[in-house]
Amino acid sequence: MTRLQFDRWQQFALAMAARGFVASTPARAEKRVYWAREFFALLENDAEWQEWNGWDASEPGAGYCTDWFTEWCQVLPGYGTFGDRNPDRWRWPFADELHCCLRAGLDVAASPSAGVLGFRVGDLRRMFPDGLPDWVAAFFTPDLAEAEDREPVWL
Repeated sequence: MTRLQFDRWQQFALAMAARGFVASTPARAEKRVYWAREFFALLENDAEWQEWNGWDASEPGAGYCTDWFTEWCQVLPGYGTFGDRNPDRWRWPFADELHCCLRAGLDVAASPSAGVLGFRVGDLRRMFPDGLPDWVAAFFTPDLAEAEDREPVWL
């Protein structure tokens, strides 16, 4: 991943954390933004991200972003460990939302993966009220300029 891709990833993830969830409260959005910033602050000091090609892919011998995220979540206050009854669910209440922000941002900025579902064009427009950056708009085919807010997008 290049530095430009890393910066775009951070921009997208923070925009989604702040404004990407229509039913979110301001307090919940503040927590998502806080933890997304913490994630990037720690990642900034770890050169491993430079070898990642995407969420689930990397250069041979390097770790995956998804593994780094999972390990990082385990030190968050109140996170605990993977649940015994349902090991696919995180106990930390914002982990799923934060996961969406970070994964969608990396997919759009660097390399599409399996993606994040459940968002619409209106969510993107709310995330970028001054207009979608060119690199975000270029991710989508066809062009989103004429799309209605309720049109689903696969991030």
